[in-house]
Formats: sequence, structure tokens, C-alpha cells
Amino acid sequence: MIALYNRNAPFKVNAVNPFKEDLKINIFLPNEGNVFISLYDIFGRMITKKNMQFSKGTSQITLNDLGSLSPGMYVLRTEFNNKIVQNKLFKVN
Repeated sequence: MIALYNRNAPFKVNAVNPFKEDLKINIFLPNEGNVFISLYDIFGRMITKKNMQFSKGTSQITLNDLGSLSPGMYVLRTEFNNKIVQNKLFKVN
């Protein structure tokens, strides 16, 4: 796992980078709440999104079925309590 987070954000996001078919994400939250997760291509088109309720502490989510995506750069956007963290990720074959 490579830690990818904005040090000023009130939560932390760790993701496997590069990813192949599934993208595994660990999220640390200071308290429970809703997390909005979106994956975008380099043109700003949304590939997938999830809205999930997480408990305080570390939780894991996996974005599945990404194997058909073209290799290249993608942006993972994670939002919690109106704060946004964006990470550059790379998809490989």
C-alpha cells in the first residue's frame, strides 16, 4: 500500500497504486460518517462512484471490475464532511 493523502485533510486515504482489476482503498476517519468515493479518467469523466457509511477508524472498500479500463492515469476523489482529497492513480494491465 502506498499512502496517498492530503496532510491537511481531516481523514486519510490509502490506495493500492498502481491497480489492475480491483482498486483497494483504506480510509481512516476521525469519526463516523458518509464518504463519497468517485473515480475519474483524465478527461474528467466519472468512471464509478460509491456513497458509503463508515465507522470511526480504518475501513476498507474495493472498487471492482475495473479491468476493462485503459491503462493510464485516473483520479480518485474522496469526500468526507465537505472536505475533499484527490489522488492520482495508475491503471496497468
